[in-house]
Amino acid sequence: MAYLHTLYVDGLISPETFNTMPPQTLDAFRTRGTVAETLTGGIAGARRQLAEAELAKVRAAADFIDDVIDRHKAKF
Repeated sequence: MAYLHTLYVDGLISPETFNTMPPQTLDAFRTRGTVAETLTGGIAGARRQLAEAELAKVRAAADFIDDVIDRHKAKF
C-alpha cells in the first residue's frame, strides 16, 4: 500500500503550530496538500468514541460480575 507523502502532516494542521517538516515533505505538501485546520476537527467524534468505549468497558465488567455471581450461586 502506498502512503501519501503528506500522511503525517495533513492531520496536524492548526493555528499556533510550527513546522518541523523535512524539505521533501514540505514540497509534497505544497503540491498535494490542503491547507485546513485538521488537528481539532475530529474532537467531538473522538470524545463520542471514548464515551462509547468506556460504556462498553463498564458493560463488560458488569457482565463478568454477573457471571461470577451466577457461577457462585450454582455451587450451592
